[in-house]
Amino acid sequence: MTLEEIMLYSAEGLEDSIIQATDGEIGSVTDVLFDDDQWTIRYLVVDTGNWLTGRHVLVSPASIRGVNGREHRVLVELTREQIKNSPDVESDQPVSRLKEIEMAEHYRWPFYWAGPNLWGAGIYPYAVGTLPPPPTPLPRDELLNRAEDVVAVAAEESHLRSVNEVTSYAIAAHDGEIGNAKDFLINRETWRVEELVIDTTNWLPGGEVRVSTSVIESVDWARRQVHVNLTRDQIKQSTPFDNAIITS
Repeated sequence: MTLEEIMLYSAEGLEDSIIQATDGEIGSVTDVLFDDDQWTIRYLVVDTGNWLTGRHVLVSPASIRGVNGREHRVLVELTREQIKNSPDVESDQPVSRLKEIEMAEHYRWPFYWAGPNLWGAGIYPYAVGTLPPPPTPLPRDELLNRAEDVVAVAAEESHLRSVNEVTSYAIAAHDGEIGNAKDFLINRETWRVEELVIDTTNWLPGGEVRVSTSVIESVDWARRQVHVNLTRDQIKQSTPFDNAIITS
């Protein structure tokens, strides 16, 4: 086991994990959302089951304080009451930027899209409770200007995508297709997607291999293809994927 492998989460391994709040369980992970601009995990989609029947909620890495892969459990610095009172999210609809603003204000999550770094002001999602105290109330004119800024940001296109969807996409190398996207490997500190797992079992006897997301040239959402800057032979020679190591 290498240090690099220890520092990676498997998106597939996160699915079905129990979300453990500070005062009890809230549900299980059904999907993972990433943004296709920064290739970073932004939310876990959580089915609250019989607790809040028929309701799904989103949990940001900013609230996650640990992942126990062996027990399939994600520990979050949130209470059940916070989650119960959070903004409603339609599980079958795209998450708008306006909805992200509502959730960020409710949970005090970072505006990851508003800054030069991976998480806005910084490169790591910060924990709940580390934000500075609320500022002194602003004059009315400045408040109006801030409101206009929020509206402008809310009008931006959301870049959120479903891992469940993309992990069925075909991999298009320079000389033809080779297998399908199988999993995302995620940096445990930044939650950036570092590697893509490719299932090549229909083309290669070796099975699954890992490639850096830096080789992804584009994603054709209409054709459901991930285009990579590699040949099929280069993919064949890539590092084999050992799921037992990543999720342990």
